Amino acid sequence: MTSIAEPGTDQRVPLHVEPPSRSRLTLRFVSMPWAPLELPSMAISLLGGVAERHPGVERVETDYLNLAWAEHVHERSGGRWGAAEYEEVVGGYFVGMGDWIFSAYFRPALAAEDTAYWRLVHRSEGTIAEHAAAMYGWARGFVEEQADRLAASVADVDSPMFGFTTTFDQNMASLALAAALKTRRPDAVVVFGGANCDGEQGPALHRNFGFVDFVVGGEAEESLPRLLTALSVDGDERVALLRQIPGLCWRRHHGSVANPPQPRQISLAAAGRPKMDAFYAAFDRSPHVRSTVVPKMQLEGSRGCWWGEKHHCTFCGLNGTGMRFRARDPHRFVSDLRELSSYYHSLDAVFTDNILDMAVVNKAASELAQLDLDFQLFAEVKSNLRFRQLEVLSRAGFTQLQPGIESLLSPVLRLMRKGVSAWQNVRFLRDAATVGIYPGWNLLFGFPGETDAAYLELIEQLPLLHHLVPPEGTYRIVMTRFSPYFENPELGLRSEGPSALLSAAYGLPRREMADLVYVYDSARAGIGNRTAAALGSAIKQWKRMHRSTRLHVTTAHGRTDVIERRGGSRRVLELSEDETTILRRAAPGLNVDQLAPGERAVLDELIAARLIFVDGAHAVALPVGLTW
Repeated sequence: MTSIAEPGTDQRVPLHVEPPSRSRLTLRFVSMPWAPLELPSMAISLLGGVAERHPGVERVETDYLNLAWAEHVHERSGGRWGAAEYEEVVGGYFVGMGDWIFSAYFRPALAAEDTAYWRLVHRSEGTIAEHAAAMYGWARGFVEEQADRLAASVADVDSPMFGFTTTFDQNMASLALAAALKTRRPDAVVVFGGANCDGEQGPALHRNFGFVDFVVGGEAEESLPRLLTALSVDGDERVALLRQIPGLCWRRHHGSVANPPQPRQISLAAAGRPKMDAFYAAFDRSPHVRSTVVPKMQLEGSRGCWWGEKHHCTFCGLNGTGMRFRARDPHRFVSDLRELSSYYHSLDAVFTDNILDMAVVNKAASELAQLDLDFQLFAEVKSNLRFRQLEVLSRAGFTQLQPGIESLLSPVLRLMRKGVSAWQNVRFLRDAATVGIYPGWNLLFGFPGETDAAYLELIEQLPLLHHLVPPEGTYRIVMTRFSPYFENPELGLRSEGPSALLSAAYGLPRREMADLVYVYDSARAGIGNRTAAALGSAIKQWKRMHRSTRLHVTTAHGRTDVIERRGGSRRVLELSEDETTILRRAAPGLNVDQLAPGERAVLDELIAARLIFVDGAHAVALPVGLTW
């Protein structure tokens, strides 16, 4: 039998073995670490139903081994670690920690401390790296244990099929289990799909890991059934069918063949509802995870990005080759949520949409609000929503929104092509507080063309915002595949090649890593380290002060007061009629240059009272409680 030596080890794994045709297939979908513990896989939830409806499929099973891994970590650590430490590693995606942990399967003779990756990160990552090193030591045993169990589950099946979904840092864990399964069942059919298989990544994965029989690139609702049909026949007929599947990587005479990508994308009008039974069953069998994590349904209202179709944000590569925006009918959006919520007895849901369809904001949200159910919903939106739109989303049950704020500097937002200004981002934070929505956001820096002076001015303004929700993190941007910075060097972010940390985890040649990975290293751009450190300190102070800070407007008996508790100030400001008028005009934001001289004088008084955020020629009121 032909074999392949994996990087960093002398272990040999059987290559692709041509599966015989069979009358009915048995298919097991697998979700490996580091998929979120609280969510089912959207890919598996959709494709499971597709596979079940195929006439050539006898049985479909799903294994949520991300949950099993969290339980394994909890057990091996004597109950000291578990879901929280799992999430630490998920947060270390851009340093490749999750992939490195499961690279242990391919390096049985190497301790964590002896790997090139460890030498690069152990000082900078601290306690998280120590946790990861222990997990590295447990990963191989976990993979072997799961491979034994899965192989036994299909012992009476000819050429079982295993379908791995891989996104972000699921690659190495999935590859490890796939390799282990092939050593036990060389006749097993291993299929990979997911975001890590998009574009050049899929062919690179296929040609570098010979135990992966097929890679499905792009959306798979149409290509998976065609693959299943091809596997039900033999010889030239099979080859002819495989050649016709867009985006499929397959093997011919032990060589890798990559078909041209999919010429069109799935219409969501024809897409099915996600089937999440397997996730909830696995969750119920996971005692540690069940005691620490709240499970949520994962639904989709759209694919692609309607803003990115117009103006692709310079740093964003999330949509890959699937930028074209497609949305479900808003009534279908509501009916899916209502019926799935009833079926799964869950009011918690996360929408996978990269950006919420405005038809949901303007139509579906009102329908949801009329249901009067206590939903806890999450979605991503654009930050220039108006107050009434946010108010309806809140009544509909959207308790968390990710508005893609990214910066509080308008010049930097223009560099990003965000299509919003800093004053609109501040307005969103204020309005979200007013309607009771938590706005999750990060502050990004490191953009070519940004200046230290602008950030130093912003740092001076940040205490004005301490009553609003601070960013969850402050990060220098990372170059990612498919982003305009990656595709167009003229934008000023110079690539230094595939991530050195991921390269250390994989051990593949640089030219192969260049096609395989999503994350690239780049030359430092934008502000210097000293300004970045000052910004980080200012954000830490914001986080410390936020819980004890308040700035709220009240109106009663014809009187408007602002209750302030910021910094050392504890006061109630009674506003005059003119001050109240200008403050309310500044609620949606106003152009300072359009004010009459007397109005400008009143605005200056409000600015001096620290009730206004000024962004160039625009001013926006800061107190929570304003409506417009």
